[in-house]
Amino acid sequence: MIYWLDHPWFEQFKIQKDQAWYWKVDEKEWRERLIKTIQSLCFNNLVMVPFFLTIGVLQHDFQPEYSYKVEDLPSAWTFLWQTYVLVIIEDQIFTASHRLLHTPWFYKHIHKQHHTYTLSIGLCAEYSHPLEFFLGNILPLTIPATLINLTVGMHYWTMMWITAQRIASTTIGHSGYDFPFEPTELYPFKAYARYHDFHHGKNQNGNYGGGVILSDYIMGWNKEYYEHLDNKVYKGKGSPESKKKN
Repeated sequence: MIYWLDHPWFEQFKIQKDQAWYWKVDEKEWRERLIKTIQSLCFNNLVMVPFFLTIGVLQHDFQPEYSYKVEDLPSAWTFLWQTYVLVIIEDQIFTASHRLLHTPWFYKHIHKQHHTYTLSIGLCAEYSHPLEFFLGNILPLTIPATLINLTVGMHYWTMMWITAQRIASTTIGHSGYDFPFEPTELYPFKAYARYHDFHHGKNQNGNYGGGVILSDYIMGWNKEYYEHLDNKVYKGKGSPESKKKN
């Protein structure tokens, strides 16, 4: 909706201001791209997700994996620490899988589909090969959630909140806009929309983190991004992100 409004207030937050939106460049090509994207999203979410949910149900003999009881709702503290721990672990697994997808074979045969979007829009967040969807979306979320649930227990509401937050975060991260008031920016070490957009538009060999920058910072995979911000955007004065990082 925001894209088609084309309102100056929203467009001031557009990251790649020198690039026109796809539908403004070639409407026919955009329609073809849109159809492919929707087909991919439908397969991943309406075939892949139910398939793995069914496997989970069968593994637990049709018994609920998470508690649904109102009396088991977590305290505010439990909800917060489980959310933060899961987000951090999830992103480490995602970053590892993302780095794997940028090795020559995986990129050529699997991940290149996602990178056909050099100018990110929200729809392309989950536009991916089914194997990438499994490695980069399903596994990173289910592994830490299962570990927490097996060790201390996790309520279904917490799991659904984290899932919804992750979907919203990756959609905003691929939106092509850098909204400073976006609520998930509250997370420490947060990977901003501008951060991931740089990976799509400027440097595919860095900024692998999806939700947070922790692994990228440790491995030095985001140095080029901060140099770009400092030199090109903030004219050597130092970006707010790099100052926060330091």
